[in-house]
Amino acid sequence: MPGRICVIGAGASGLAATKTCLEYGFQVVCFEKSCDIGGLWRYKPDPCPGLNFKNFYFSGIFFSKLTFNFCIF
Repeated sequence: MPGRICVIGAGASGLAATKTCLEYGFQVVCFEKSCDIGGLWRYKPDPCPGLNFKNFYFSGIFFSKLTFNFCIF
C-alpha cells in the first residue's frame, strides 16, 4: 500500500515528482512558498521594479532547444 509523500517546491522538478507519485498511487501534498506554481518556468514581466535591465541581454543559444520542453505535461 503506497504511503504519503510531501513534495517541497512546485517548480519543474516538484511538479514532475508530484505527478509521478500520484501515478504510483501515493497521497501527495506539494508545498510552494510563492503565490504561483512553476518556479523558474513562470514568466514574471518585471521581477525588480525600478531597476534598469537594459544592459542585460539574455540569449537562449546556451540552451538546447529541448531544455524547456517537458512532454509529460
